[in-house]
Amino acid sequence: MICLLATSGCSPSALYPLGGAVAGASAGGIAGPGAAAGGAALGWTLGKGGQLMTDNRNLADTVDAMTKGDVAGMVSAGMKSQKGLIDEVYYLMKLALIGVVLWNLIPILYTRYVHKEHKKVKDDGKT
Repeated sequence: MICLLATSGCSPSALYPLGGAVAGASAGGIAGPGAAAGGAALGWTLGKGGQLMTDNRNLADTVDAMTKGDVAGMVSAGMKSQKGLIDEVYYLMKLALIGVVLWNLIPILYTRYVHKEHKKVKDDGKT
């Protein structure tokens, strides 16, 4: 899996047809080999459509910049298409950091709450 992600270039959309075919074949495999083949074909078609939509997302901006001769617009449109795996890795790292902070912070806050409630009950019982 790491080899596939490393060789997919800047955009993971190259894996959409493969993922669609695998998902379609596994879903169709429940009904038999014929349905698995049909599901794989349908999944590949949907994945290829998703890949084309992702790859051509900035096409209108690029064409508009080319017709106007806007060099800065062409460069910014090209840079938008280069966002890919590294940005997704940073996003996942941010999510992991938030998860670790919550994993450690929630038990601390819960323990403080339980301690305050226990202390309040203990103090109410003495008077």
